[in-house]
Amino acid sequence: SPKEPKVLEVFDVSLWKWSDTDLITQMQDIYKELWYLENTSWKYDNETVSAVYDFQIEYEIVSSEYEQWAWSYGPKTRGKLKGIYVSYLEEKEKQEEQAKEEKEKAEEQKKDEEKQNETSKFKKGLNWFFFGDTNPQ
Repeated sequence: SPKEPKVLEVFDVSLWKWSDTDLITQMQDIYKELWYLENTSWKYDNETVSAVYDFQIEYEIVSSEYEQWAWSYGPKTRGKLKGIYVSYLEEKEKQEEQAKEEKEKAEEQKKDEEKQNETSKFKKGLNWFFFGDTNPQ
């Protein structure tokens, strides 16, 4: 089942220049995680405006900078961002789970190899004990 993002509040309100800095930071953190923004600044600054606009253009929320909601973190942008972010988190969780399984599998394989190596050494030791040096060099 899809996990809801931890910062739901940022998807429920429109943001602009004088918005609450915590909400702006939450929005910036999401855009940063999705590679639209390099830094968070706690301000709805030019870099944030550009990130919002780039996202809007990519997902065809607006088609030009002259549209009414261009550059603005409004309802359509919030809704689309929430959907993209939820999908991103699900995919990220899936990849982390796969990586964990692969790591566990590799560790198990290593243990099996070590066990086989120890068994082989033990058998050689038994051969030596009962039959003498079976592999003279």
